[in-house]
Amino acid sequence: MNRAKMTTPILFTIALGILGGRIDAVRADSNFDLLMAAVKGDLAAVKVLTAKGAAINHSCGGLTPLIAAAAKGQLDIVKHLLAEGADVNNKSRQGPTALMQAAAAGNVEMVRLLLEQGADVNAEATYIWTDLPLTGVDCVDLERLAAVEDLCEGEKCCMTALCVAATPEIAKLLKQHGAVE
Repeated sequence: MNRAKMTTPILFTIALGILGGRIDAVRADSNFDLLMAAVKGDLAAVKVLTAKGAAINHSCGGLTPLIAAAAKGQLDIVKHLLAEGADVNNKSRQGPTALMQAAAAGNVEMVRLLLEQGADVNAEATYIWTDLPLTGVDCVDLERLAAVEDLCEGEKCCMTALCVAATPEIAKLLKQHGAVE
């Protein structure tokens, strides 16, 4: 990856500080900036970046803005991203969906919203995100630096939102929507 690309998030953060947080003054040409705004819970930044054309479904290291916002419990950001056309079932080949992250986090309201938007209750993954770095990373480093919980012990393993549901209430809700054990 070219060095200029790798420093974009850092320069973006510095620019925001210099501009007093005025994200509208910064060119919105980085999909990574949208991801980081979702992780941080910065709804104003998410709105500006989506309005300026940042790719809502762009995956960075297996993580999309919707999955990141769901993992962090950012309900308003999830609502905005869905309204802007985010794919509720988007995921990397082995990674989790937003529903899995919300279920693992125990966020009943988020789980309800995602189910209402058509989230696949039986989608499968081999890991879930347990911690997301807030600054100083790029797409290349994201999977290496972010903590993940490997849900598999054998050669073949597939987990669903039901398997990682943090509460009985979430498990019941998922089953009501067709989740199978």
